[in-house]
Amino acid sequence: MADPWFSPKEYPKAGHAVRCGDARWRARPAHSHRPLVRQSGGRVERGGALPGQLAWRWRLDQPLKNTDIHTRAGDDSALKVCVLFDEPLERVPALERTVLRVERSSTGQNLPAATLCYLWDSKYPAGTAGKNAFTNRLRYIVLQGPETPLAVWTAETRNVAQDFMKLFGDEEPDVPPVAGVLVGADADNTQGQSLGYVRDLHWVP
Repeated sequence: MADPWFSPKEYPKAGHAVRCGDARWRARPAHSHRPLVRQSGGRVERGGALPGQLAWRWRLDQPLKNTDIHTRAGDDSALKVCVLFDEPLERVPALERTVLRVERSSTGQNLPAATLCYLWDSKYPAGTAGKNAFTNRLRYIVLQGPETPLAVWTAETRNVAQDFMKLFGDEEPDVPPVAGVLVGADADNTQGQSLGYVRDLHWVP
């Protein structure tokens, strides 16, 4: 059976977001950005259904230096879990809709119209939330920050629908279906390195 986890074509640079077995992932970006994505239809995804609670465990062993998710120069993540949503294009603001169509055409990928990322950040504390420095189509919540001890497994359970409405409710009256889940890290802007792990990623019934 083909592995449903893959590295998207829009992230061509070499790096590491490595699957280790069925329920554990090792993320070690080296001056790059290359996540792993699992599309709808698998064990982790909702298969087009509305999202419920997403649970996982993760730990950060080596933080990423010089990050600042509020700026383009520092917009890198030591570790992240992202949920990709199939938001209807007609609900995306006109200019962003045009940009998204161009990006989909140029990459050959059905890039999500809305992405919610849960971050383990090396600079900002838990609770920090906002829009990505490059695009409003990606918004984030910091769940763990520099105050969290390193090399210690931490459990998370998130109400994805609730978090989506908190961050995208300004343009989307309803929660769209989930298109996939992404596990990764990136260091293409700061040119640094980090090391982290994610395991036991699953939807809670």
